[in-house]
Amino acid sequence: MASATEIAGEVRSAGDIQFLGAFTNKLDSKGRLSVPADFRKMLIGANPDFDGFICARSLTRPVLECGGPALLDHFMRQVSSIDEFDEDRELLEEAFLASSQRLFFDETGRVSMPAEMREHCGLTTHATLVGRRGIFQIWHPDTYKERMDKLGGIIARHGETMRARTLPSMEKGARRD
Repeated sequence: MASATEIAGEVRSAGDIQFLGAFTNKLDSKGRLSVPADFRKMLIGANPDFDGFICARSLTRPVLECGGPALLDHFMRQVSSIDEFDEDRELLEEAFLASSQRLFFDETGRVSMPAEMREHCGLTTHATLVGRRGIFQIWHPDTYKERMDKLGGIIARHGETMRARTLPSMEKGARRD
């Protein structure tokens, strides 16, 4: 495993983080989960003084929201439309922050998943880690598969809009306005 100093030279800031891909990994009998090497590289590179990540229970779904400092920014953007002095916002912030924990990597790149986090999304033997740009999520594999099974209908409903926003081909002379 590369040192934090070596990794920090490649990932300069939280803005450089782009978690990509979906990985289903085994939870061992002690509740330890291996985090994909690319995810670890992004996390350590953005914050070399912290060998781990922040993990929070979603307030709305059976999923864990994970990341570096950008995770807190992500949450604050979600509640920013609510007046900062509104009690609803205060309670949402309180609940999110209270459900958040720092998880640390061991020498093999695993983290110990607290029981309450495993229970929140029903994790028993496996977990699916899914990149979401500046954050990543941890799902029960069956729940994540159910989400992906809905994709066909979503594409059918939004296909035209998606095609209109697709980047033009990189082929010479190809243009889409």
